[in-house]
Amino acid sequence: MLNENYHNQQNDKNEQNIYTMDDTDNNNNNINNNNNIYNSFDLKGTKNDSNTFDVDNLHKIINTKNNEIFHLKNRVVLLETQLEIKNEDEKEFNEIYNGKIKGDNIYFNMNKSGESYSSTKEVETCEEVEKRKSVENIIKDKEKKLENIQDEYNKNYVELDELRVDMKLKEENIEELERIVVKLKNELKEERRKSEKYERKYNEEKSELAILKEEMFSLEKQIKEKESEFDLNKNTINNLKLESAEFNNIISCSNETKKHLTDYIHNLLNKLSACNEKMNELKDTNILTNQKLEGYKNEIRKLKTGFNRFK
Repeated sequence: MLNENYHNQQNDKNEQNIYTMDDTDNNNNNINNNNNIYNSFDLKGTKNDSNTFDVDNLHKIINTKNNEIFHLKNRVVLLETQLEIKNEDEKEFNEIYNGKIKGDNIYFNMNKSGESYSSTKEVETCEEVEKRKSVENIIKDKEKKLENIQDEYNKNYVELDELRVDMKLKEENIEELERIVVKLKNELKEERRKSEKYERKYNEEKSELAILKEEMFSLEKQIKEKESEFDLNKNTINNLKLESAEFNNIISCSNETKKHLTDYIHNLLNKLSACNEKMNELKDTNILTNQKLEGYKNEIRKLKTGFNRFK
C-alpha cells in the first residue's frame, strides 16, 4: 500500500516536473526573444532621431512586454504552488522518517544515518521483517528524494527571486517606453501642426504665382501691341524718307518753287523729327516694359525655386 502510494506520488511529481521544465523553457525562449527585440530597439537613437521613429513598433514592444509579464506572473504562481506541494511532501516524508505510518503498529526510532532501529515487538515474523526492510528501504529512498527536493526547492526559490527581479525591470522598461510613446505622439502632433501651416503658406504662394502669371501674360500682350505700333511708325518714317528723296530730285525748279520746296522739306524734317522723338519715346517705353517684364520673370523664378524647395 505504501509502495503504491509512493509510486503514484512520484508519477504525479514527474509529470509536474516535465510541465515545469517545458514551461520554463518556453518562458526562457519568450524572454530571450523579447530581449532581442528590446536590444534591437535603440533607445538612444530614438531620442536623437525621433522624426523617423515608428510609433507602431513601440506599441508592439509594449504589448510583447505586457504578455511577458503576464507569463512571468503565471510562472511565479506556478512556482509558489510547487513550493507548497514540496513543503507538504517534505512534511509527509518527515512523518515517514519519524515512523508515523498509518495502519502500522510498528514505530521506528531512526538515528540521523538511518542505520539503526528498535521495534516494540520482541519477536518478529518473517513477514514483519520483510515489511520492516521494505519500510527501511522506502525511508532511505524518501531521504534521497527529500534531499533532491530540497535542492530543487532552493533552485526554484532562487529562480523565483530572479523572475521577480526580471519582472520588475521589464515593468520599468515598459514605463520608459510608454513615456517615449507619449513624447513621440506630442512631437508628431507638433509636426502635423507645422505641416498644416506650411500647406496654407504653399496655397497662398500658389495663388500669388497664378496672379503673377496673369500679369505677365498681360504685359506680353502690351509689348506685342507696342511693337506693332513701332513697326507702323518705322514704315511711316521710311515713306517720308522716300518722299524727301523724290523732292530732292526735282530741285531744278524756280526759286519760288524752291522756296515752297524748302518749306515743304522743313515741314517734312519737322515731321521726321517728331517721328524720331515719338520713336525714342516708344523705345524708352519698350525698355521700361522689358525691365518690368524681367522683374516679373525674376520674381517668378524665385517663387518657383521656393516652391520646389518646399516640395
